[in-house]
Amino acid sequence: MTSSKDAVNKVFKDRLGRSAGNEGQDYWGKQWESTKASAIASGKTVAQAEAAATTSISRGVGSSSEAFEYVSGTSDKATTTYDSAAAGVPDWFKFQDENVPVGKRAVDWATDIKQSNLQNYVDNQNYQYGIYQGNTVGTEGNEWFGYQKTQDIQSHLAQGKTFAEAEKLADDAIARDIKQNVGHINYEKYGSIGYGNPLEIVTQGGDRGNTQITEQVYLNLHEDAIAQGILDKTGTKIATHYELDDEGHYKEDAAGNPIPILGGDGKAETSTPFKWQMVPDDKVPGGYRITAVPFITGQHGPSTKGHQFVQDNYRRDTDVAGMGGGNKTFEIPGGVKNVDGSQFTGDDALAILQWQNSKEGQQAIAAGIWATKNKGMIDHDGDGFLDYLPSNMNHATHDSNLGLSLNEIKDINWGDGWQTRFVGTYDTARHGDTGGFTPIPKVKDDEYLRMYGGGSGNTNINIEQAVKSKTAADQKIKKDDRGQIAGQGKKGFQNKIKTTGQIRELGIPAVS
Repeated sequence: MTSSKDAVNKVFKDRLGRSAGNEGQDYWGKQWESTKASAIASGKTVAQAEAAATTSISRGVGSSSEAFEYVSGTSDKATTTYDSAAAGVPDWFKFQDENVPVGKRAVDWATDIKQSNLQNYVDNQNYQYGIYQGNTVGTEGNEWFGYQKTQDIQSHLAQGKTFAEAEKLADDAIARDIKQNVGHINYEKYGSIGYGNPLEIVTQGGDRGNTQITEQVYLNLHEDAIAQGILDKTGTKIATHYELDDEGHYKEDAAGNPIPILGGDGKAETSTPFKWQMVPDDKVPGGYRITAVPFITGQHGPSTKGHQFVQDNYRRDTDVAGMGGGNKTFEIPGGVKNVDGSQFTGDDALAILQWQNSKEGQQAIAAGIWATKNKGMIDHDGDGFLDYLPSNMNHATHDSNLGLSLNEIKDINWGDGWQTRFVGTYDTARHGDTGGFTPIPKVKDDEYLRMYGGGSGNTNINIEQAVKSKTAADQKIKKDDRGQIAGQGKKGFQNKIKTTGQIRELGIPAVS
């Protein structure tokens, strides 16, 4: 049988590199005993209950600022050194300066990204963009998810995970967030959302008085994503088959609605006509030209009218309303240069230009302007973190990024009675116009971050006693379907937070 004192000391040794003091023993010892008793009452053996209690307080202690300082090598309390080699932490991995509270993102987050991390993340990010939205990651997506990935990795390391385990959990969280964003939803609906955004790379460093020279490149579609069938994609958006009269007009019922042709199951006959193939072509971003596969309607033959509508109108989000103004994602720029994601590591690695090192970024940082990176999110309450608003966007009934105004209807007649209806939408929460939408219930700010900005983590409860962090010392882990632990506060904000600055689409393709 283990004593609470021994259990607490072992946890402190593992997570903080030191023994627990009297205050720590008192607080965490009570937590350990309470959890153990509850586990026994629920039918667990003594050994199982003690293991559960130790795991519980380990998570709490590992969620503290001091735990982060221990694994990052900045602790002034540890009596032992964190064994980063045993945890498999690679030499290229660099800790970010602060581990911010769960589900939060500092207003000036873009200045805290480590270059070597971005370089080593980009290939996997490109794979995820290929799988979940059929295109490639660019500078904005690389930085947004790069910040999040480092926060998650360093938090999981503080929780006692190996680097491999931490990176896997961080990548799972990124996949989860991409799938909750507009780009992935529209990719599933329309079958394609166009080409990805470029990466800015440095071709001459600007030393010895030389001007820094940069170049835009696109990543090739990831070969592992290609292997999973992304070159042949059909969207879920349907066409309904309606009856036509002798003159080719839609027949209508007494209420004036077109009459659908019924299938054998008695339901309206439908089809999914938005099929695409991607054909090798090194002159287009990603190395594959997006090509519409004609829909065979009947006697009047193949049609690509619906594909053409999407190609002509799909735009990246550029404003809070998401109404457009962004570049058309199917347009092909001139002088395209494609590179592989693997080219950003190794001896002759290409160098990603970070926003904070670009001329535009340096000017914005000097002026305390963060809107370029924060995409409409601002710090409403002055705590130094971005605040996230709920969205009323209903993708089941409405269609986004196609330039349609609120509830505007666009019917695509493919021919032979087949029709697809698009209904326009934008994020009505930011314009005070409900427009018939069903609002998404307000839950937690970190939920909005995950859905519209790609945040991370669970809710944490600040019950710090022994560890003396300025943020959380313990975290009640809620094993929901997202279930990832995000960064905890390091030392609050020792660096002064600069003044203001949801990415709904997040480069998907808006910030790709």
